[in-house]
Amino acid sequence: MNTDIRQWWLLVLLLTSCWSALSMADDNDDWVLGSQYQRLFDARTMKTVQGRVLRIEPFCPGSGRFSGIQLVLELDRKQLAVHLGPQWYVEDQSLPLAYNDVVKASGSMVTFAGAPAMMATEISTAEGSMLLRNADGTAFWLKMNPGQQ
Repeated sequence: MNTDIRQWWLLVLLLTSCWSALSMADDNDDWVLGSQYQRLFDARTMKTVQGRVLRIEPFCPGSGRFSGIQLVLELDRKQLAVHLGPQWYVEDQSLPLAYNDVVKASGSMVTFAGAPAMMATEISTAEGSMLLRNADGTAFWLKMNPGQQ
């Protein structure tokens, strides 16, 4: 009888742990395919812009566990936030980015936190380019895990 109770509690703990892990993954990873943030991408709103980097900064697309990197570009006296992707993915790319760089960015124009933004598919500088998403919005980082080379 004592063994049955221990096995039952072990099963309850195991199921609770699995449920918690799945819930946290759903709530905390806005970078996965089908997340609320990723669903903002609309191939019908694709645009290409060019501007100077005013800031390179972190942003959070929601309640995610991985922060993202965005560029704030100056375009004809206006500013536009260009969302690149998760910090671990952007930092793993070989394209150096710096204040005052001239950047050409292509991507889907969206409204994020009440302001216009771009979910970039590709950015390029005089140093090279960085691919971020396919034309349909599927992110290249989905093929990788954080920290994977």
